[in-house]
Amino acid sequence: MKRKVRLKIGLALGSGGLKGFAHVGVLKILEKNKIPIDYISGSSIGAVIGSLYALSGDAKKVEEAALSKDLEQIFSLVGNPIIDSAMIDETQVHAFLKKYIGTAKFSDTKIPFFATATSAKTGEPVYLNSGTLFRGVRASMAIPPLFSPLKVKNDLLLDGAYSDPVPVRCLRQAGADIVIAINLENDYVFQWKRYRNVYGLSLRSVSIFIRSLATLSAQSADVLIEPSVGGIGWQDIGKAKIIIAKGEKATKFALGKIKEVLGE
Repeated sequence: MKRKVRLKIGLALGSGGLKGFAHVGVLKILEKNKIPIDYISGSSIGAVIGSLYALSGDAKKVEEAALSKDLEQIFSLVGNPIIDSAMIDETQVHAFLKKYIGTAKFSDTKIPFFATATSAKTGEPVYLNSGTLFRGVRASMAIPPLFSPLKVKNDLLLDGAYSDPVPVRCLRQAGADIVIAINLENDYVFQWKRYRNVYGLSLRSVSIFIRSLATLSAQSADVLIEPSVGGIGWQDIGKAKIIIAKGEKATKFALGKIKEVLGE
């Protein structure tokens, strides 16, 4: 009798700022149900969480890093309503990446990993999977004017959300038979009081664009998971555990579909 060949699974972790804590919940449920991940990609916060999981292969370690004071301080800076136009100090961002990623290279990961950035020159997505993880993740989360772009030869690399918020394409190209995509942008909620200043409305304007783009990015996935995180904003750092739970809930709901496409 011919042995059944296991399908290779890719996991695309989408952009979404603080909503990215939901990715931790997704990883916890997939791991608990022994759903193997052969490739992983991430855009912006998805690249941060994805790189941590690609390195360790341990959802618990990723959760510990996500719930650390280090990441809380970074989100607190971004969510500070006093900041209207100036770029925030990136020292803490670099410190976090160095602490949890260090000098590791893409080749050091247990799971092949792709960090998605955007070329300022062409506007096209750039899928980084060589060199240092620090550099790749840093490029993927470069949101002007909050974080400076990464200089690469005659180009600048910007946040991956600007071109491919839910990076499914690179996983297909890498060899994934099945792609599970996590879209954090679909559950849209507008809260007027929160976004009525220039800073808040600027972020919201960009998120509206990214929401539409994320729908296009994720549409070719075999399984689409969309946690209910639409009301989450940069100021909700104290709700990290709640957001993780939302990721868990959405993934539990999708388990039937995942097993179906895997032929189980």
